[in-house]
Amino acid sequence: MPSLVYKGGDTVILDFNVINKSAVPIKNICAKLCERTHFHARNQHTPCKEFTFHTCPLGYFGQEYTCRKIGSVCTKRVDIPPYSTQSVTLAVVIPETVKTPSFESGLITHGYLFELGVQAQGSWFAQYMTAKIYIGDKKGDEDEDEPKVTMKEMLLQNAPPPAYTP
Repeated sequence: MPSLVYKGGDTVILDFNVINKSAVPIKNICAKLCERTHFHARNQHTPCKEFTFHTCPLGYFGQEYTCRKIGSVCTKRVDIPPYSTQSVTLAVVIPETVKTPSFESGLITHGYLFELGVQAQGSWFAQYMTAKIYIGDKKGDEDEDEPKVTMKEMLLQNAPPPAYTP
């Protein structure tokens, strides 16, 4: 992925480097965008950075997860023979309806991820791994039109008042 920050309507180019170490060919690669939210029963001093139960400081009954697929699964038919390597590119469009930006707080962590998978010949389901992405604006994009101020200039602008002389 060329970036980790996207907006609705952006096209994400996913480059797969598939190493097939099995005795059966790989027939599909796929990607699906998911929206995931992690809730706490009480406020935490720091937000959870991951979307897994074992990284949260609260017990099983003190936390909750929701996950839902956004849009349709993007699938590409491939033919990767056994014991071989192949590079495959898959383009996924983030739907325009994705409006809620990624955010973290002591109560809620809300974000997005891609489930990236491969499906072997003869299997019903794909084996997935996840890749976290962020929806929203990159930090600092809104300040690009403002002139850059060096540290020396900032210190001179915020100079303390002259010393008191009686």
